[in-house]
Amino acid sequence: MAKTKIKKISYSRRKTGHKQTKIFKLNIICCVLFLALLAGYLVLLNSTTVDGYKLKKIENQVTDLKEKNNNLTLELSEKQSMENIMGRVADMNMVQTGKFDYVSMQPSEVAKR
Repeated sequence: MAKTKIKKISYSRRKTGHKQTKIFKLNIICCVLFLALLAGYLVLLNSTTVDGYKLKKIENQVTDLKEKNNNLTLELSEKQSMENIMGRVADMNMVQTGKFDYVSMQPSEVAKR
């Protein structure tokens, strides 16, 4: 009679297959978690960049407003200078007064008791 070989089924293969499935699921979970963290990081980075851009824009506006304020202060001081006022007085045909007197009044009683 010919000898036939009987293959034995190894139970260890089933266990390794089960372990491989668990490892595969764990790898998938880790990849999904990594992608979620990466997306969160990108959102935070984008938010920080946008906030930095807004801050820089506001700083530029503050600088422009300070410059305008300085220009207006300078213009105001020029308009209030005596030379400017005297020039405008001459343009309006106003004349300088000579001597002037003050009127002094004697105190009087408004109501008697």
